[in-house]
Amino acid sequence: MRSYSVFSLPIANPTGLNIQRRAGWISAKLLWTIGLLVLVVALGLPYIQRYQELLNIQSSIDREDLSQARLLLQQFVAQRPTDAEGLYLLGSVARRQGDFLTFRNCMELAQSQGWPEAAIDFQTKLQGIQLGKLDPAQHNELLTKGDQGVENAVISDSVAAQIYQAIAYGHLSNYRLKEAWEASEFWLQWQPKSVAAHLLKADIYERIGDPASSIKELELTLTIDPTHPISRAKLGRLLTEANRIDEALNYLSTLVNEKLTTPAIQIDYAEALLRSGKSAEAKNALQDAFKIGLGRTDRAKASSTRGRIYMEEGKWEAAAADLLVAIEIAPDDSAAHIALSNTLTRLGQNELADQYRERGTALLQSANENFRKIREILAQVLERPTDPGLRTSVGKLMIEQGKIPEGLRWIETALQYDPNYAPALEIMRQYYPASPG
Repeated sequence: MRSYSVFSLPIANPTGLNIQRRAGWISAKLLWTIGLLVLVVALGLPYIQRYQELLNIQSSIDREDLSQARLLLQQFVAQRPTDAEGLYLLGSVARRQGDFLTFRNCMELAQSQGWPEAAIDFQTKLQGIQLGKLDPAQHNELLTKGDQGVENAVISDSVAAQIYQAIAYGHLSNYRLKEAWEASEFWLQWQPKSVAAHLLKADIYERIGDPASSIKELELTLTIDPTHPISRAKLGRLLTEANRIDEALNYLSTLVNEKLTTPAIQIDYAEALLRSGKSAEAKNALQDAFKIGLGRTDRAKASSTRGRIYMEEGKWEAAAADLLVAIEIAPDDSAAHIALSNTLTRLGQNELADQYRERGTALLQSANENFRKIREILAQVLERPTDPGLRTSVGKLMIEQGKIPEGLRWIETALQYDPNYAPALEIMRQYYPASPG
């Protein structure tokens, strides 16, 4: 039997054993590190996503695409209903769009979630300025303190743009057209590529009855931002009214295809399609508008357009019903009166048809004459903006055209400059007999 000494026994390789142990330890450490990284990424991913979404939202705000910013913010807030910053931004965008109900709701919610009181107060003051209700002396205060409420604060371009926009539209709200124009000019000196500033100038041109210049201003905005939805929508409407149908359809159809529509855009699109002879497509576009839901003004326009579509189809009873709805809501719509006259003639109601034709013709003549007078008086308003007599004259002409809310707003601005101006007070008493003023 073979024997071994203790020195000749086979011994395991210690180096190999250490390598195996070290490899196992490294593998465990690597797995632990990877697991920790995965956990950190998983925990941090919502914050990263939130940050990226807010960057996209702010980018839309900075390029003054408020429609896109609002869409992104609504999606953001739907996922994070308690996010104070998202609520605040949504409220500020809604204010700039004139949606003051959403603005107030969002500011209250943002405040309840701890958003800084100075920022909430800033937006509330901007609302007052935008509505023309705050003393112009407060404009400089906002330009000095910004949204931080601190003297000589550093104001970002985004915040400064909000201030200038509110000031400019505050002037426009009170029909201080010269001041609004000067504000837009100053704004453009500071930000030559501001889409919002060019939109303001387009609004002023439209207010003074110069749609051709308004169209040129809107076309200029599209050289800055070719995709800007509001500019395209306004251009589509004005070009339709100018009977430049092919150009109008170019803008309106792209908005519809991109699903960037509102009821007003759908109605304008339907109107342009109808004028181009595409009544079936116009009818479909109107159906989409009705599905979205219509306010009173939109309902009048939609009913007038659909009535004329029914006329194309020879559905005279349906046409008459829609045109009557349009006239009931908007009694100054001369086109609806004349269309209804033609419809009633087809239905054999000649006497009633003559009445609507006479009324439509008179409305059209009056509108043309009033339009000429309003332009003449507005030219004087630009030179003498505080003259209550000029403002009252514009208000009376607006009311005669059936534009009662806008006319009364002109009368109110006359009384802001002279609270005792008798002709303005008399008109206000006719519409508000219970008011002592």
